Amino acid sequence: MSAPAVLAPRATRWADRGLTAVIAGLLALLVIGVALRATSTSVMVDYTDSMRPAISAGDVVVDRPVRATDLHRGEVATIADPALHRTVTHRVVSVTRTGTTVTVVTRGDANDASERWVLPANASVRHMVARIPWIGHLMVWLASPLLRALLLALGALATAAWGINRLRRA
Repeated sequence: MSAPAVLAPRATRWADRGLTAVIAGLLALLVIGVALRATSTSVMVDYTDSMRPAISAGDVVVDRPVRATDLHRGEVATIADPALHRTVTHRVVSVTRTGTTVTVVTRGDANDASERWVLPANASVRHMVARIPWIGHLMVWLASPLLRALLLALGALATAAWGINRLRRA
């Protein structure tokens, strides 16, 4: 028996195992995504060190919606900044309710300046429930369009090679 004939079944087994692992991983991600959506939990990558050492750039912040009036001093909240069209995740310094509005003052742990948010009393903000260190770097890297295209092309080639090999054996 020649060397290529011996290696072909082994390569096929590895390709089959690899595709099975990829499919299992994608199913796990789908289940996690559905669970997050069902519980109104969001996951976002922190891009700055403004909350260092509590949250570093590249950490993932897991948060849930709460009313602005439910925030307490010392908690970490994510509030949408309409002027900058982004969200800000900082520690709550104070919460003051005045009639139908709530004034929330936040500050990044590594910042000297504070932000003052005047929100409707029933406004929804996000409250941090967990932090996952470093994984955000991987999420940002995987979100790269070039990497996605490369992984898609490699996956298509591997699937095509596996299919051709199975057709040859049949």
